[in-house]
Amino acid sequence: MVLLVFGLTRARLSYGLIVVPVVLVVLVAVFTYYRPFQRFFDWELLSKGSLGKVMAFEIIADNASDIPGGWLFGLGPGNSISRVALMGLPGYVNPASPVYMLGLTPAPATKEIWAMGYSSSVRASTSIWSGISSVLGLFGDLGLIGLFLYLWMCWKIFQVLRGRTTWEAGAAIGFLAMAGILGAAYDWLEEPGFMLYGAMMVGLALTGGKDKDCVV
Repeated sequence: MVLLVFGLTRARLSYGLIVVPVVLVVLVAVFTYYRPFQRFFDWELLSKGSLGKVMAFEIIADNASDIPGGWLFGLGPGNSISRVALMGLPGYVNPASPVYMLGLTPAPATKEIWAMGYSSSVRASTSIWSGISSVLGLFGDLGLIGLFLYLWMCWKIFQVLRGRTTWEAGAAIGFLAMAGILGAAYDWLEEPGFMLYGAMMVGLALTGGKDKDCVV
């Protein structure tokens, strides 16, 4: 929200000085009176829940260490915890889907991470505490090189958007921030409905406006 406000009000600093405090007051009120948001400060829950992502990373790292170049190039597409990897799990794909006809089976690392997610009531209670994460999937499937290239691409897009003053650019920057958070928490970077809409926003922001607004 703050990034979006700054993106929309970059050329109108006085307006931003009014809007930003209002946004902050709303956030403080929400965290104060809305009970679910207060759990953000439950440090015991946070420490237990974060173990899901940590353990998933350890499983991927152990498997990557067992193969040559595993850390650099990953375990291979669909062999860690990406959405493609999950398609091999029983019951995850609709039997009427063409993907089901391929007869995919889950990789060892995928099965281990999936089982780990149900070994604790905390990890099984919500997707954010599970071992599933698009960022971990990028690292697990494509290694450090693949993860670096993906983040580098996002950074280059952000640099171009930052040089524009249109509302489309502000909305696109907000989407990139949201995608980064949700992609780390779960597999939102592989959710078509979310990513296609976001890609449309970014595309409109990149192609709209004047050339002088763009810093390449």
